Amino acid sequence: MAQRLNYQVFEGLKKGELARTAFRVVKQAESRPQSFREFREWLRGEGLWNKEKTPGAMELLGVQTNPSLSLDPRAQSLLKAEDQIQQEEALFQLLRDANLLLMKVVLEALDVETGGRLHSTHELHRMLSSYVYPGEQIPLVDFQAWILWAEASQAIKMVGIRWGLGELSKAHMEWFRARDVDEILEDEAEEVEELNREQEASPPPILKVVEEKGESPLEEVTQEPSPSLKSTPSPEQPEKNVPEEQAVRAPEESKAAPEPVSSPQPPALAGSPGGEEVLRWLQGDGASWGGPSSFDSLILGIGPPMIPADQSRWLVEMGVSAVWAAQGVPEDWASAALTEFRTSGVFAAMIGRNSLDKALKDQNYFQGKPGLVRLMGALMVGARVAGRLKKTPALWNELAGEADGIRLYEKVHTELLGGAYPVGAFWWVGEARKHGVWGG
Repeated sequence: MAQRLNYQVFEGLKKGELARTAFRVVKQAESRPQSFREFREWLRGEGLWNKEKTPGAMELLGVQTNPSLSLDPRAQSLLKAEDQIQQEEALFQLLRDANLLLMKVVLEALDVETGGRLHSTHELHRMLSSYVYPGEQIPLVDFQAWILWAEASQAIKMVGIRWGLGELSKAHMEWFRARDVDEILEDEAEEVEELNREQEASPPPILKVVEEKGESPLEEVTQEPSPSLKSTPSPEQPEKNVPEEQAVRAPEESKAAPEPVSSPQPPALAGSPGGEEVLRWLQGDGASWGGPSSFDSLILGIGPPMIPADQSRWLVEMGVSAVWAAQGVPEDWASAALTEFRTSGVFAAMIGRNSLDKALKDQNYFQGKPGLVRLMGALMVGARVAGRLKKTPALWNELAGEADGIRLYEKVHTELLGGAYPVGAFWWVGEARKHGVWGG
């Protein structure tokens, strides 16, 4: 089945009522022959009718309204449910069948027994919107509705202020882990191809939900696109209202004193490789080229890894940014360069099986962008980081399990940064601990 990306829920429900309400809607639709108008009046009387959302919620449940009110096979499992547990199981199955890849990735990201962790809705959506997610991207508003259905089906549950696995998901995780992503995508492609052949052989009637007595048909709601990344200032195009002599200044000429960052007991760094340079930086001395920066990785768009497959993306982007932090690259330059390297496919190629020269094969892409070229040297470190993880898969768990901040700094400094950029290693460890990726 193709990946479903549109989700809505019934409005005005209290927490815990969605599964029971879904059952009531399907039961009412099946109870007797009735027109869509009559059924809509019942929904309105129950406080469930919303012209923009209710039809989509019903369609997910298998309630069809054209040419007449009817139920497709998806609704049968809900109809057979005899209690709330069976209703939740039926919804769980509906969500799984609607978009297996989405459900697999989200549940594995929340599976703490296999390297996952608790996540917020926005953290999960950021993962699903990144280039490491192999499926089609779901709009945030639809994903927020999907989350409500997932909670109603016991696929997920709230643990504190973040989502964790629900009881039904825990019972089915072995099944989800056994599903191969490539096989899921291949099966979906075959199903879509078969459906296309059937439509070409016998074109179905165009389905429109037209309300009676001249009322307007159900309108298709198009999700507004997210703000364009093109608004991000590129390295060679400084932000407006910035004095030109300041905006075009090369990163190495910036002498602004750095801001403090989260640190692993700075005094103890004196005996570590590069520790003296870190301490001078903390005291405001520009020991590194240009005087180090201390930007926040989240502001740069480097979200924590959600699933094991996302770890290489985080490592490469953090490795490149650690170099820039040590060099004193301004935050807007770093943010713009990261966006360029993501959208051009450079990072994705490096994380895959391609070498750095293949990742940069499109040389014309960087013509006329001297500011971007100025920052490309950091990609050498990113390539080294990607190579280290490929050769030593256990390195991630070793770093994640290191509770001592000094030892973690030393490992990042030597294992990932090759003994260079000690301030970058210090910044990296601070960000990793601050955002709960490594350490305590």
